[in-house]
Amino acid sequence: MAAIDPDGMFYGDRMTALSLPARLYWPYFYVASNGFARLEINYPKLISTVFATFSEIPANNELMGFIKEYNERYLLFIYRANGQIWGQWDTSAKFLPRHKTAKDMNSPVPNGAEYEKWKSCYLASKSAQSEANSSDCNLFGNLAQDFGNSVRGIGIGIGIGIG
Repeated sequence: MAAIDPDGMFYGDRMTALSLPARLYWPYFYVASNGFARLEINYPKLISTVFATFSEIPANNELMGFIKEYNERYLLFIYRANGQIWGQWDTSAKFLPRHKTAKDMNSPVPNGAEYEKWKSCYLASKSAQSEANSSDCNLFGNLAQDFGNSVRGIGIGIGIGIG
């Protein structure tokens, strides 16, 4: 599990730019990531992990909105690997555990060039060039649509049903 940098959480420009719900849910998403700060973007898995103890569970489109917001604020890099969608949090190695689990080691590594381009877009967004570079930096686009189309939902409830 990754550690949270209090300065970044309370005073970071990317965190303070988030909507209130995305900001409040962020620690849950972050600590649900693995030892490399990677998170599989899969609605049923996220609901069963991140929101397991919540009385109100966000709908697929709401959860996807949080993921998109984290990406747009340059907190979470989104990528596809082995037919799955993953997110890589932008965090310093000093906040990650030194020893990785076998499960951590099996998580797919994001494309280095794409990840670096995404990180450079954050720096460009802080400068006067941000308008010119914004179209080059929308790396989330098709993945968001794929994620929404690939999820069929999760049934939660009690009782006897037919069919």
